Amino acid sequence: MKTIDSNRRLYPCLLDYDYLILKSLRNSIQKHAVFIEGDLIDYGCGTMPYRPLFINATKYTGADVVQAVSENYIMINGDKLPVPDETVNGVVSFQVLEHIPSPSSYLQECYRILKPDGQILITTHGNWPYHPGVNNNDYWRWTLEGLKLLLEEQGFHVIALEPVCDGWPSLLQQILVMHDESRYQRNYFSSLLFRSFSLLVNVTGALVQRFGIKCDMLPVCCLVRAYKKG
Repeated sequence: MKTIDSNRRLYPCLLDYDYLILKSLRNSIQKHAVFIEGDLIDYGCGTMPYRPLFINATKYTGADVVQAVSENYIMINGDKLPVPDETVNGVVSFQVLEHIPSPSSYLQECYRILKPDGQILITTHGNWPYHPGVNNNDYWRWTLEGLKLLLEEQGFHVIALEPVCDGWPSLLQQILVMHDESRYQRNYFSSLLFRSFSLLVNVTGALVQRFGIKCDMLPVCCLVRAYKKG
């Protein structure tokens, strides 16, 4: 696992095409991470990039279909987690739900393993380009109201619901993500030009965020924190 200093999801660069969303995600997750305590499962963990933010976790275990880290990790085989009923204090899930064929089944599994009064913290996409992966497809996008309804239908009680990178930063992020370097072959000059353009757009986005300039644009991501009523 990368150290916190080399973790690009926690510390993106202003030259990066996804700086605005990564910075917004980090800030939003960090704000809520302090409320998630005890034994945690990161469901669909990847490399567990947000693990350092959960300072009140006594145990942080990743779970995924492909092993990307070497410690505190369990493999998922099928639709069920190899975890007994009502044994964990928290479940966290970052940018995973849009890749799940049946989000309701996924949330039911989260509900099953949570102790009474245990919490779940989820981020997922609102406005983001289609991005299937090697081991998953890309199925869904949400509004805040739709995500809230989905969790309530599975028995969760929503504590917090908020947009992540909305308004003008969302619009500016769309401009950059459609031209990121992973989508196109670039030479040295075009890469330098694009990174300079990214810097200009990211600084603009950071300024409009700081001064709260409003724009009616769907957020790039949605965040919800909820609990299982005891």
